[in-house]
This record gives sequence, C-alpha cells and structure tokens, in this order.
Amino acid sequence: MLPSETLQHDVNPPPHGRLEVPVGPPRGVGGGCGEQQAERATCPWCSSSRVVKNGTFRLASGDRAQRYLCRACRRTFVKAG
Repeated sequence: MLPSETLQHDVNPPPHGRLEVPVGPPRGVGGGCGEQQAERATCPWCSSSRVVKNGTFRLASGDRAQRYLCRACRRTFVKAG
C-alpha cells in the first residue's frame, strides 16, 4: 500500500453528528409499560387482555396479592394461582 492511499470505510458518518440507534417495536406492540407486565392476565368479567397491574393488598395470611385493572371494563380483580 502506498502512503498516498487512504483507507475508505464503508460506514458513512451520520448527518449532524447524530448516532443512528436501532429501535424496538412501536409502542403498544410487545413491551409497553403495564400491559405486558400483567403476565398475560385476562379479565374474568369481559375476557379482555387489556389488563394492567393496579397495586397490591394483604391477604388474611399476611401474604401480598397482586391486583389488576381491566382497561376495557374498568373492573379490578386478583389473578388466581
């Protein structure tokens, strides 16, 4: 290689110094806040999967139970099991 030759890279610098970062799926598709964390619970009243965590409460045994809120019918429930 001659000293006058320079190496050409296949990667062009991003415009205006911005880095191109790969993004995940659009919001609401596999991984949004709340709905995905509901561990795929379904509402026992309307069978909707639009369910989010909605706090916890203590059982008589002293254990904590997760409460869920259905965004379709606005009812709360505790997932059995």
